[in-house]
This record gives sequence, C-alpha cells and structure tokens, in this order.
Amino acid sequence: MDCRAYLETPDDNYSKTLKCGYDPFTMEWEEWSTNRLKQKAIQHYGLKDII
Repeated sequence: MDCRAYLETPDDNYSKTLKCGYDPFTMEWEEWSTNRLKQKAIQHYGLKDII
C-alpha cells in the first residue's frame, strides 16, 4: 500500500504521512511503526494488528 494513504494526524489533510520513516533533514530512514508519536494514528486506522 502506498505510504501516503494514512496521515500522521488523521484530522489534518496537510499532515505528514504516517507510514514514512524517512527524515529528509538527516537523510536517514527509521522504523515508523515504533515511533511513539505515531501510535495514536496507528490506533485510529486500526493498524495495530497488521503491523
């Protein structure tokens, strides 16, 4: 699935994408699903069981 399908803040259409772990400032990738700031959105979309 495209990483742009889910937003980090579901109520904000201009929010960053949830499923992207790339940081353009450091040019590094991180595991997005373990980021504690994204846990609320993971619950909102019901992704907890499939991650």
